[in-house]
Amino acid sequence: MKYSFLIFSILLFFACNNPIGDKKSGIDSVNEIGNTSFVNKKFSGNIINYNSDLNPCQTLGKDALAKLYQVSSEEVHMIEGNKSNQVCTYRVLIGGNESNLLIGSIAIRPDNPDNEVGTWEERWSIQKVTSKSSEYLPNMGKAALWKGSKRTLSIKFEGYTLEIYAPGSAINVKEKKKNRDYKSIAIGMAKAAGFLK
Repeated sequence: MKYSFLIFSILLFFACNNPIGDKKSGIDSVNEIGNTSFVNKKFSGNIINYNSDLNPCQTLGKDALAKLYQVSSEEVHMIEGNKSNQVCTYRVLIGGNESNLLIGSIAIRPDNPDNEVGTWEERWSIQKVTSKSSEYLPNMGKAALWKGSKRTLSIKFEGYTLEIYAPGSAINVKEKKKNRDYKSIAIGMAKAAGFLK
């Protein structure tokens, strides 16, 4: 019942609003809701299992991120979150100016079935239908969703979701001209952090 109400609410929202930005129209979305073909049937288990002490700053260090952005490790700064939020924020300096930086992060989100509506597959199918720039990526965890407009890669594992926000800037003109492949960078971050082979 809760799931049906949630789907109805989303469809009503789309029907009452004109699609803007990265949003899909309600008509385009109806056929995709409930589609679970994105689930990785080859998933054989986590490489890194969830625990409350898992620190993303310790999984992806400065050197690995510097290599992905072709800068020195001195130009990468990490801001460690606290134990309760399991987030590591990265700042990549470009051009040697403190104001000229790219910001991204890695977050580990544990499953919380008591506070979630429906199955994770149902929730993920809804995420996909709400964004035109999103696409499922094969053979990563239980499922992987890339949202190009947000430079965000979400990978579902057993017990948690890994969220990677590839460092970038929506307003930095020089950075935009570089036309970086943020999807490849985000995947590279997941691999360098040890979550993917």
